[in-house]
Amino acid sequence: MFHVERGVLLLHEPPRGRGLLFLCWPVWVYRVTAPVVRVRRLDIFEKVILALCRAGLREPGEVARRIHQDVDLCAYVMRQLRAGGQLDASGAPTSAGRRATTSDAVVGAPELVVTHVFQDPATGELWPRVSTELRVQPVARVRRDEVDLRLAGAGHPRRETAYVIAQPPTRPVPPRVEQVVDAIRAHRLARAEQTAARSAESAEPSPEAYRADQELQAMHTEWRLPEDVSRIADIRPPTAEYLLTWVELDGGSGEGPARRLVRDPFGLDPALMLEQLILGRLPADPRLAEDLSGLTRAADTRLHARYARLAGQVRRRAEAALVERLGEDIRRHPQMMELLLGVADGIARGEEAAAVETVVRDTVRAYEQLFRRVVDEYRPVVPGWLAAAGALTDTGTRARLRGYAADVGLTDLTDLFGDTQVIRRLNTVLRDARERPAALDREVSARVAKGSPKDIVPWALIAAADAAAPDRHRHPLRDLARRRPALLSELQTINSVRNGGAHSERSPSAPELVELCRNLALDAGRTVLLLTPEREGPPAHA
Repeated sequence: MFHVERGVLLLHEPPRGRGLLFLCWPVWVYRVTAPVVRVRRLDIFEKVILALCRAGLREPGEVARRIHQDVDLCAYVMRQLRAGGQLDASGAPTSAGRRATTSDAVVGAPELVVTHVFQDPATGELWPRVSTELRVQPVARVRRDEVDLRLAGAGHPRRETAYVIAQPPTRPVPPRVEQVVDAIRAHRLARAEQTAARSAESAEPSPEAYRADQELQAMHTEWRLPEDVSRIADIRPPTAEYLLTWVELDGGSGEGPARRLVRDPFGLDPALMLEQLILGRLPADPRLAEDLSGLTRAADTRLHARYARLAGQVRRRAEAALVERLGEDIRRHPQMMELLLGVADGIARGEEAAAVETVVRDTVRAYEQLFRRVVDEYRPVVPGWLAAAGALTDTGTRARLRGYAADVGLTDLTDLFGDTQVIRRLNTVLRDARERPAALDREVSARVAKGSPKDIVPWALIAAADAAAPDRHRHPLRDLARRRPALLSELQTINSVRNGGAHSERSPSAPELVELCRNLALDAGRTVLLLTPEREGPPAHA
């Protein structure tokens, strides 16, 4: 039955590239001779030329000048009308041509089509493609369900391996003549659509484009068989062949998941039938399913490797830019460095939602890390006013924190950092600290280990501004406030974006938000340089 050793049919040259999966697909091949009659409508161009010929114009140049068209195109249409019997040898309309101008109908003579049609052995369906010639590609070696091929083309011949689709013995069922004509029509239509698409790219009219346009009229054309076609149509006994087909990966831009494209082995995409045949076979053919998955995995592996290389380059450039802006000492603060690189990476990815989310998240985390380290290194003491204060109230404590913020140089405490829950938790610790000063140290240690900016900032303000704080005049928060007096308002803005809320009257646009985060992150990096390095010793060089 089917023997791949004899070679495979190669009806269209496959592309070169790594992302290709070759399949030898079994087909019954029938050599057929089928007469068809084509009935179509005259287009407006043909009508105009017939009318001008009837008016006495006979030369293509005269016709072209009258209707402002290309001479070669007019000559081609006149030859077609002459071949169809609508014009005589002198260019005058015949009786058939005169009838055509009134009825619009042109009935051609029966056309004998000698070609090959292809039948799927498993389903009995005819491929919607034909081929007048059969080109057999020899196989270099057969190994169980694989064959090695030497494919020619531009450059040196290349070796490819193809998976042979198994086909159990079946008895062919010859197609009906109507099926053959349908296959011929589908092939011509696909070819005309392809030609028209290519010709559309050129602004100049051409005979090729005109022929394609006429073929496309087949959508509105009646194709029918002469009454005696069943007696004269010749369908030869089939031969069992393998057709070389292939699946390739979409080259695209290299972004997003790899996409498999089933290509038409006749060069007339799309290959809808082959795609359906492959899908229908997948459940019963684990090897085919694995090969298709492997094709995608290989492309994904290459994409991931390329991404890793590019990500490494982007990271090295971002690191160099940070060192240039902040100095070599930033390398001694690797946790902050990592967060600043995260912000830079998000900025490099543009203004897409996920990238902006990364920028905002890592900026918030940078300040979370900064405040924890500031409070850990500049520990707050029991406020000097606490012993003389009476009952601690939310209003009173909030007012003192606002005073601290103003003393440091910050414009406002903002609702986020003066939140009622934050103030009440602070008052609870301060009450305990009156009797047990160690309670304050335990709370601060807990916040240093795990605390959000809004929980840590009050303690940083106490250490930076309370009269009892020994290092208040050199506290890093003062240096940060000189650069960013609206710091707490800015942090509230990006925190609201991160949480999906709306705490401000006007939400910033994506570019505004990214620029704000960029500047905030750089100032966090400048401030962390005032702290004891995480990594001792000389700065690490790249």
